[in-house]
Amino acid sequence: MVVLSPLHDFHPAPLLTTAHQAYLTPLGPVPVAAGAVQALNHRLASQQLGLTPLAHDREHSLEIELPFLQRSLGADFGLLPIMVRSRSAPVCQALGLALADLLRDRSALLVASTDLSHFFPLPRANLLDAEMLRRMAAFSPDDVLSAEEGGAGFACGAGPVAAMLWAARALGANQATVLHHATSAEETGDTHSVVGYGAVAVWQQG
Repeated sequence: MVVLSPLHDFHPAPLLTTAHQAYLTPLGPVPVAAGAVQALNHRLASQQLGLTPLAHDREHSLEIELPFLQRSLGADFGLLPIMVRSRSAPVCQALGLALADLLRDRSALLVASTDLSHFFPLPRANLLDAEMLRRMAAFSPDDVLSAEEGGAGFACGAGPVAAMLWAARALGANQATVLHHATSAEETGDTHSVVGYGAVAVWQQG
């Protein structure tokens, strides 16, 4: 199980992981696959990259996925947690290709965690989110990153999403399907300043 997320706090390293042996949720511990972390580090070293261990991070976007995965998959899985600080296309692509090399011929699930637009009025948020989701569905990691850079769409986890798309493509996936889009307005009733959310499935056709 690979979960990629942004890191909202500042850190000079482009790619990070947890320094701990497990995450603990109300459903129980999720052990970190230390061997997979080491193996990925070895592959990234050839690109002058690596995973910096972080002991006291406050990153929520990685942890929030874990209870859903525990409910869906049960308790028996190891976790390769990656926090992507960089939005550089070469860094995200190198990470994606290293992940593909690590996971080839293994049974694994890739999850990229992100919100979409933040704090726009609902009509504007819907337009921004639609454009970002369109680029994800087009299976274009470069366009996901350029949307964020140019203001055509927003995702705090644009880097993790791009890395996931590069990894999935290298592993043979060729389709991305938008499953759902929603905003915080549906829960709060506030349409003046909303946060967007989406779900996209990446898969292989044929």
